[in-house]
Amino acid sequence: MKSKDLLFIAGILAVLGFLYYLSISGKGVPPIPSDATHASVTTEADCLVCHGEGMRHPRKVQHPPKDQCFECHARGEAEK
Repeated sequence: MKSKDLLFIAGILAVLGFLYYLSISGKGVPPIPSDATHASVTTEADCLVCHGEGMRHPRKVQHPPKDQCFECHARGEAEK
C-alpha cells in the first residue's frame, strides 16, 4: 500500500472514531421526573397539558415534533 492510501484509511478511522465518541458522550434523554406533579402522568396528552405549544413549560424549539413522549422519556428513579 502507498502512504497516501494509509493516510486516507487513517483519516476515515479518525472520523468514524470521532463520530462514535459524539454518539456516546451526549447528555441523553432526560427521564420523567419522579415528583408529585408528574406522578399522575400516564399519557402523552397529560404531558402536553404543561409541555404543549403555548403552555407553561413548552418543549424546546429543537425538540422533535412527535407527541410520543414515552418513546424516549422513561420514568425517573424515586427521589430520596
